[in-house]
Amino acid sequence: MSDGVPRPRLAPADVGLAILAAILVARLWAMPLGSSLWLDEFGTWWVTDGGVARVLERARLFPQSVPYGWLIAAARSVLGASEVALRLPSLIAMLAAAFAVLGLGRALFDRSTGLCAAAAFLVFPQIEFAAADARPYALAVLGAVLSTGALVRWLDRGRARDALPYVLAAAATVYLQYLFATVLLAHALYAWRRRGATAVSRPAAAAAMAALAVLLGPAAVLVEEIRRSAASHAYAPLPAVGDLARALVPVRGAALVLGGVVVAFAVRAARRLSADARAEGVRDAWVLLAAGAAAPTLVLFSVSRIGGISLFEGRYLLPALPFWSLILGRGLAAIEPAAGRRVAVGVAFALTLGIRGELGRREIAHGREDWRAAVAASNEANGDSPVFLSGTFAESADPRLAADPRHTGYLLSPLAYYGARGPAAVLPLRPAAGNPKGDVQGFFGETPVPGRFAVIERRSRHPSWLPALEEVLGPSGSMGRRIWTSGPLTVEEFAAEGASGAGR
Repeated sequence: MSDGVPRPRLAPADVGLAILAAILVARLWAMPLGSSLWLDEFGTWWVTDGGVARVLERARLFPQSVPYGWLIAAARSVLGASEVALRLPSLIAMLAAAFAVLGLGRALFDRSTGLCAAAAFLVFPQIEFAAADARPYALAVLGAVLSTGALVRWLDRGRARDALPYVLAAAATVYLQYLFATVLLAHALYAWRRRGATAVSRPAAAAAMAALAVLLGPAAVLVEEIRRSAASHAYAPLPAVGDLARALVPVRGAALVLGGVVVAFAVRAARRLSADARAEGVRDAWVLLAAGAAAPTLVLFSVSRIGGISLFEGRYLLPALPFWSLILGRGLAAIEPAAGRRVAVGVAFALTLGIRGELGRREIAHGREDWRAAVAASNEANGDSPVFLSGTFAESADPRLAADPRHTGYLLSPLAYYGARGPAAVLPLRPAAGNPKGDVQGFFGETPVPGRFAVIERRSRHPSWLPALEEVLGPSGSMGRRIWTSGPLTVEEFAAEGASGAGR
C-alpha cells in the first residue's frame, strides 16, 4: 500500500548508469568465471579437495585462509569443483562489498557520496581481478568494509550490542587474509580521533578490544607458523622506494575516475570539499579514509624492508581500495550540478569497458594462464608418457619440498585438476642459469631419462628448464619440440630417436 508520500523517480541518466554498471560487472567480473584457473587458484582447489575435515591440515602445508577453505569445501559439496563453482563465492562477496561501500559512504557523508564511491569501486582493476578469483581476497575486502561500517555505527550510537558486529567482522577479515590486519590500524586511529565525540565508554571499548584480541589468538599462532617458513612461500624482490610511491596512489583505477571529471566543475568541487574541512564529523571521516588508504601500503613496505621478506604485493594492498573509492567518491559527489558527476561516472565506466573489456572477443579470460589448453595439448601430443611441471609454486624452489609427497599434491595441482594422462613430477625452480648439465643430472640422478616425455613450463623469475634439457639431452638424441605456447605457459615434447608413439 502507498503511504501517500511521493517517491523520487530515478532520472533516465541514473537508469543508464545502472545499466552500464551492470554491463561492466557482467563482462569483467562474471564472464571470466568459467575460464581456466591460474596457478594460485589451484592452491584453493587442492586445500579443499579433501573436504572440510582436511582443510586445516592442508592449509598449514600450503598457507591458506582456514575459514575460506571451509567455505569453499562446503560450496564444493553442493556445486562441485568447476571453475565457476570455485570462483562464485568471490563474485558474490565483491558484489556485496560494492553495496557495503555505498552504505559506508552514506554513513560517513551522504547518499550521493555513497553512490559515487560504489561506482569508483567498480573500476579498480585489482577489485575486478579479485571478484573472479578463487582466492579469499574478495571475501577479505568485504570483511574490511563491513568491519569499518560496523565501527562507525558503534561509535555513532554508543550501544554495546553494536560492538559485537564490529568485533566479529574485524576478526573475520584477519582470518580471511592475515595481512588485511593493516585495516585495524585505520580503525584504531579513527576510534582514537573520536574518543571525545562518542557515547562508547572506555570500559566498553576495552572489553571489545579484549574480545577481538582473544578471537585473533589462534590467527597469531598460524601467522607465526607461516613466518618461520616464509622464505619457502615467496620469491618476489624486496620493494624499492619507487614501488612505495606507485602503490600509495592506485593510479590505474583513480585515473579512470578522474579522467571523467569535467574541468568546468573543478572549482565547485573544491568549494564543497573545503566545506568538509570545517565540519568536525567530516574531518573525522577524512582521517579514517586517509589512514585506511595509506596504512596497508606503508605497513607492508616497512615490514618487507625490515624483515627481508617481500609482502609488498598488490593483492595484500587490496584493503586500501575501498577507502580510495570513498575518497574518489567524495570528490565526484562534490561536482555540481548532478549532471556533471553523472558524466564523470559514465566516462569512467566506458573507459573501463573499453580498456579492459576486450570487446572484440566473445569470451574473456580471468588471467593469462590457460592451463586447460596446456594440459590438453600435452595429452594430445604426449599421451600416457611422463609429464614434468616447471615453474609451479614458489615452494618448488626448495628441492626437499619438491620431492616431499606431502607437498607435491599442490605443486602438481594444475596437472591433477585438468587431468594430465601420464605420470607427473615436479621440476624444481632452477636456482641460477649456467649449469644445465648439473641441474639435469641432479634432477634425474640414477633414474633413466624417459624415451618420451613432455614439459609444461610456466615462465617465472627463475631460469627456464627448456634450454637446459635441450642442451643436455640433445646430443643423446632426445630432441625437443615445442607443441603449444600461450602467455606465460609453454608445452614442449622430448622424444628420443626411435621412441614409440605417444599412445593417443
